[in-house]
Amino acid sequence: MKSLFISFITGIILGCSVSINEESISNNHSIVENLDTSSDTGEESIIPKIGIWSISDIESISDNCNIEEYQEVNSMVPSEFTIVDSNAHTFQTDSTQCNMNNLGNFICNATSIEEKALGGTATLNIETIMKGSLLSQSLMNLEFDVNINSCTGAGCFMIEMALEFPCEVTLNANSRI
Repeated sequence: MKSLFISFITGIILGCSVSINEESISNNHSIVENLDTSSDTGEESIIPKIGIWSISDIESISDNCNIEEYQEVNSMVPSEFTIVDSNAHTFQTDSTQCNMNNLGNFICNATSIEEKALGGTATLNIETIMKGSLLSQSLMNLEFDVNINSCTGAGCFMIEMALEFPCEVTLNANSRI
């Protein structure tokens, strides 16, 4: 059961096609509004470099469903992501857009996926929000809020033996280009 759970979570986070859920974006609108994008500090904004950013030093901050009992937290986030466009107030990754203030604090639009598990007998509904602080053009601290919101299908019986929904996990990491 433990290796089966590890396999489906790893596939969920690393191997899924990600689509932005419009409801999730509107739910996070108030968070994004709180990012002050004014330039009244006199300091120049940090703009992240375009390219492939590697993710390292991953650690669990909170885990209300004890995922760590079933898998390593390192496998819950991708090993890298790509910034394809950036300016003083936003940057676009290969899967989402992030809004940033002039201090380098940012929050990205939620990404939502539906992941088939247990041979297609279960579908997990997962939402991830990436946020953090840009420390320089090539270094950032990251926080991932991963929420496995629900499961549908006959196979959910097996998954629900290990998880209670919603399952919320928060991870910290570093990223550099």
